[in-house]
Amino acid sequence: MDGAQGAYCVRAIAKRTLMDKATAQGDCVEQVEAWYRVARRAAWTTLAEVRNDYRHANLVGDKTVFNIKGNAYRLVVYIDYGRQTIYVKDLLSHAGYDEDTWK
Repeated sequence: MDGAQGAYCVRAIAKRTLMDKATAQGDCVEQVEAWYRVARRAAWTTLAEVRNDYRHANLVGDKTVFNIKGNAYRLVVYIDYGRQTIYVKDLLSHAGYDEDTWK
């Protein structure tokens, strides 16, 4: 079912943490809020469905990584497709992501 219809919308855990991280980065709050709105209305059941909305989303281990604000930031989440829940893990600058300390 289409998530926009509201029956099976994804639940994102730790919105406050996510927004705190975006605010700390200083220049990606708008883009993170936009990602949150899309994710909140989604009904993703596979990475392929995620890529319908975010074609550059990648699976790294068991985490899904989204490019935010072009390629300036990386949002790392765990998506439990069965429970329709997203667990926010980190929001990093591109350079911070490349350091691999988040893994």
